[in-house]
Amino acid sequence: MQSVRDAYGFFVLLIDTFPNSKYSEEASKKLLLLKNILARHEFYVALYYTSNGSHIAAINRTKYIIENYPNSPFVADGLHLMAHNYDKINAKKLAQDARTVLNASYPNYSPNYKIDR
Repeated sequence: MQSVRDAYGFFVLLIDTFPNSKYSEEASKKLLLLKNILARHEFYVALYYTSNGSHIAAINRTKYIIENYPNSPFVADGLHLMAHNYDKINAKKLAQDARTVLNASYPNYSPNYKIDR
């Protein structure tokens, strides 16, 4: 994942340094792709933590997705997984809050992954 983070940093540097370059538009498209790759990685780590019983770590990973990759396709999955992990640690109010945000933001959401545990 470090190579993806490095590429992300280089594209940001290119856009910041040469905003009017003919390469800036393509770099912006690449940034979106890289953000989604990073968000997907964080989500799979959160899934791993969930299956391992490390619910606080999983919650922290899903929060990271929501805070750092707010427009990625993994936000809805992250909210769903967050609610599941809050249920596991018996934080019912926080689980309900996550579900409320999920239902308000993604009314037609249905999970496309399986939680092992």
